[in-house]
Amino acid sequence: MNILIVDDNVPVVNGIKKALKWEKLSIEHTFQAFSMEQAQEVLQRETIDLLVSDIEMPGGSGLDLIEWINREEICCVAVILSSFADFQYAKKAISLGVAEYLLKPVESEELEHAILKAEKLVPAKREQIERQKIQTTSDAIQKMKQYIDEHLSQEISRKELADFAGFNQEYLSTLFKKETGDTLGEYIQKKRLSMAEKLLAQTNLPISLISQNCGYETLSYFSTVFRQKMGISPREYRKQCTKEK
Repeated sequence: MNILIVDDNVPVVNGIKKALKWEKLSIEHTFQAFSMEQAQEVLQRETIDLLVSDIEMPGGSGLDLIEWINREEICCVAVILSSFADFQYAKKAISLGVAEYLLKPVESEELEHAILKAEKLVPAKREQIERQKIQTTSDAIQKMKQYIDEHLSQEISRKELADFAGFNQEYLSTLFKKETGDTLGEYIQKKRLSMAEKLLAQTNLPISLISQNCGYETLSYFSTVFRQKMGISPREYRKQCTKEK
């Protein structure tokens, strides 16, 4: 496992690195940071399983850092080292899911025990993060599908969907294809044709109006696309449905 030690006091970080028996703790690599910003850079660059962090730091507290870790769905179990016996700090830390809240100065054995406890929580945290990512993906896809359904009569661009869902365009396209089996363009066309089929079969609305409300710029383009996918024209499809009733 990899561990990140965060404290704005350099001697504290060095002291922790020297005092603990890393082999006993199954720690492969030890990283360090002296501010929230530096810690974020490390967490974005490296795979960090465990975090030992101070609370009071310039530019953002250890609690702010853990909130960010949780928000970014990073699989990292935290141990807090604080100089303050503050109930509100401890309460907030527990609500954020830290493994231990320890007060400085701390004995090396007590810190080792806390890190061992945190190590045991890593597999469960990984499973939790994986479930969260699956749910987040599912929610995002469902959100995009609903948006498409509600805007079928309008032009729907990839940028528009990406902005709505909060993803960059390339990631959005890759994610959508992976989860649905269709590209965004293919899915939108299927939904438009499906809506057109229902309107042709179940209403006597003019075909030109159906074309317009299904997002096609011209009746001729709608007829061409419909014939390519269905094998017959919209008018022929309506006649066929009428005979079957």
